[in-house]
Amino acid sequence: MLVVVGMFVIFSYALVSLYQLFNSEKKWDEVRKQFSRKVLVGLDFVIAAHVVFVSGTQDMQALSSLALLSVVRVLLGYAAVKEAKI
Repeated sequence: MLVVVGMFVIFSYALVSLYQLFNSEKKWDEVRKQFSRKVLVGLDFVIAAHVVFVSGTQDMQALSSLALLSVVRVLLGYAAVKEAKI
């Protein structure tokens, strides 16, 4: 269920960002920064879902999937922080 919530958050903010980009005076950089922050929120839901799933299993594939997803989240968070400072 948390994966569905996370994907819904990501896709809904993608649609909102596209709408803002084409139908408002907001600049590309503002929309891009706002979207990257919202994607990180969606990824937090996906990671929470994987943690709940992995806590009940001892499958190495599930653990490696969680580790890969966590690394992607950390890298995206780092890139978002660097982008916000520029």
